[in-house]
Amino acid sequence: MVYQFEAFLQTLINATLLGGVYALLCVGLALIFSVMYIVNFAQGEFMMLGMYAAAFAVAVFSGSSTGVGVLGILGSSALSGVTLFIVGVLIYSILLRPIIATTKSSVRVDGHYVQLTLTLGLSLILSNGALILFGSHPTIVKTPLSNSSWIMNLGPMSIFVNQMRSLTFIVACIIGIVLVSVMTKSRLGRDLIATADNAEASTYMGINNNVSYVIAFGMGAAITGLGGALIAANNPFQPYIGLEYVVIMYTGVVMGGMKSIKGAWIGGMVVAYVQEFTGLLLSVELQGASIFVVFLLLLLFKPNGFFGQIVERA
Repeated sequence: MVYQFEAFLQTLINATLLGGVYALLCVGLALIFSVMYIVNFAQGEFMMLGMYAAAFAVAVFSGSSTGVGVLGILGSSALSGVTLFIVGVLIYSILLRPIIATTKSSVRVDGHYVQLTLTLGLSLILSNGALILFGSHPTIVKTPLSNSSWIMNLGPMSIFVNQMRSLTFIVACIIGIVLVSVMTKSRLGRDLIATADNAEASTYMGINNNVSYVIAFGMGAAITGLGGALIAANNPFQPYIGLEYVVIMYTGVVMGGMKSIKGAWIGGMVVAYVQEFTGLLLSVELQGASIFVVFLLLLLFKPNGFFGQIVERA
């Protein structure tokens, strides 16, 4: 009985820490969709680029063979976020802006066909381009934090809390709080929300929708890239890792509600809890299937997700 309770507590802590970074990835994707109505299949590749940006920063600026500490992780993650913000701005300006200018608001009625094709092609270009540049050999950002844990002795039980995952969770929570504050208390956030609610009406209020779009796309890419940099210190990665995580991102976002930042955060946490707790009962191969079982059950009873809005089409 003690062993089962110890395993439960350990899994609960692991799921909570993992859920922080999943939630961060989902928030980045939800921000882009909620403002721009773009289903971005290249979001996983943004995460992958963030991983390689962090690995590059550590390789250039770190003089230690054992890896970097807390400051090194934070610095490389910040650099990844800035890099992906620039990448997002360039991609929007060069590729997406002409399409949005052509389709205007018809995407909300007629579908996302052009954006789907473009972002899927962009995903293939980025992943294969990374394969050419970096090769297929798995890479990891070295840090002693990944192999270090705090030990919590609770009577006969011992619970281990990984230091790197704890740092990742703390950073994810800080970014989430900052983003919510920006969206609710700043002029920029109000402009983004107004554009998301009614792009045409927002122009009559003096809001430049193009500026809102480029900032939203850049911020979404930056948040996802930063999340990728944090994951890179815990898990080896290669150019095609984006495909694995983009499924998690979309599952979490849809579960939370496609236009809800708060819902995306909770959706990412739910995915992590399902993944970790099913590992107590099922094999690793069935963990992914269990996520989709919960996903389908949720949509059966709440088709719009936890915080999704019901939209009636005329």
